[in-house]
Amino acid sequence: MANDVSSSGEGKRTVLVTGAARGLGKTIALQLARNGWDVYAGVRTDEDATQMREHRNVTPIQLDITNSDHIAKLPGQLPERLDALVNNAGVAVGGVVESLEIEDLRWQLEVNVVGGTAVTQAALPAIRRAQGRIVFISSTSGRVATPGLGAYGASKFALEAIGDCLRNELRPWGIKVSLIEPGQIDTDMSKDSHEQHDENVAKMKPEHQVLYAKHIQGMHKAINLMDGVISSPEQITVAVERALNDKKPRPRYLVGKGSRAHAYMRVFPSALSDALFSKATGIPKTL
Repeated sequence: MANDVSSSGEGKRTVLVTGAARGLGKTIALQLARNGWDVYAGVRTDEDATQMREHRNVTPIQLDITNSDHIAKLPGQLPERLDALVNNAGVAVGGVVESLEIEDLRWQLEVNVVGGTAVTQAALPAIRRAQGRIVFISSTSGRVATPGLGAYGASKFALEAIGDCLRNELRPWGIKVSLIEPGQIDTDMSKDSHEQHDENVAKMKPEHQVLYAKHIQGMHKAINLMDGVISSPEQITVAVERALNDKKPRPRYLVGKGSRAHAYMRVFPSALSDALFSKATGIPKTL
């Protein structure tokens, strides 16, 4: 995409990308930097900061979005005017709801919802000065919850609510808010999905492993199906750039081959969507 001048009409545009050390966040940060943005890359470690500092137009800042001290320092590390924020940092906790460790559920919500909201609050004064934009990396799981991913789905449903509220609440200042909704993304997190599933199973109580044996077996089938419609980080980055560059950005950008099919299950009768999930995951109707 062509390089645009900042929303203030002076110099390069500035953007903060969270979770920029690896995976999707790194792809987004480096692509925006190549296109002339001044990128503030949120990373967690000194090693990550050193690596990101090697790239042109990238300024790494230490930012663990669950660390209150990092959040408190964030406004002082940002430019006075911030043209965009890409809330990318996130985690995925798997497992059937009955077997979830409550601390794992809290962690899922702390990172994906509370952390992203805290970053947004800290960055908003600078974004308001620039009449900038906010982008959340959400998921089709924010529209339709998938069995075995209840905690993750809950976090993305909540993130969608935050995004929708901000889009309306910030309209008077000309701030645009968009949600990016990919399906499965080809990152390090997805490459070992089967191994992660096995780890989740190992954490289950023995009685739950017995009760959910067919679910466990079926989830491997579902993972294979999701791998068949996986999207590249570059595809998601294109959608992010559209959200940042479109004159009238969409509230939501669906990305990837399987995203529309998954997202539009939301409008199906529950009985039909339940049957489709049963077929896809191998969850039996009765035992």
